[in-house]
Amino acid sequence: NELTEEEKVRDALPAGFVLENDNKRYTILNYISCGAFGYTYRADMLNQQNGIKEIVAIKEFYPRLREQGIVSYRENSQSNRMKVDLDNPDQEKLFKDMRKMFYKEGDFLRRMSDAPDNHVTEFKSLFDNEPTGTIYYSMKLYKGATLDDMIKDGQIPTSEPLIINNIVIPLCKALHTMEEHKILH
Repeated sequence: NELTEEEKVRDALPAGFVLENDNKRYTILNYISCGAFGYTYRADMLNQQNGIKEIVAIKEFYPRLREQGIVSYRENSQSNRMKVDLDNPDQEKLFKDMRKMFYKEGDFLRRMSDAPDNHVTEFKSLFDNEPTGTIYYSMKLYKGATLDDMIKDGQIPTSEPLIINNIVIPLCKALHTMEEHKILH
C-alpha cells in the first residue's frame, strides 16, 4: 500500500517554486526524497538582509501514511497548498501529532546548532508558510555520495578503524543526541 516513486515525485514542489520566511527566500531546485513526514528538496536560499546565497536542504511537512488514512495532496498547481482529508478524530489526532513531531524535529536541530561534537546537521530555519499551508525547516546540504551509494559502488573504506572512526562513531553520536532529546529518526 506504499506510494510509488512516481506518485511521490508527482506531488513534490516543482523546480523554481519560491518559499519565503522573514528575511530568507528559498527557490526549490529539485526533489531529493520523500518519507512518511514529507519531502526533502535541494533549494537556493537567499538571505535578503545581507544578500548571501547558499544551497540548502529543505524539508516539507507533507505526510503520506495511506494505512492510517493520511495522504496529503496539493490543492492545485497554482498555489501548491497542502490539503489532507481526515475521516475521523483518530486521523485528525495522528495528523496533529505528526505535525508537532515535525516541528519538534526542526526545533531540535535549531537548539543543537551550537552543541559541540553532536554530529547533527547544521540548522538554518524553521517556518510556517501560509501559501502552501504547511511547515518547513532548512538545514545544511552536505555534498557527496550517500552511504548506500558508497556500498553499492564498493567505495567503503576497507580498514576497520576507518569505518569505525568515520562512519560508526559519528552516526552513533548523532543517534544518541537525538535519542536524548526524544527525536525519532
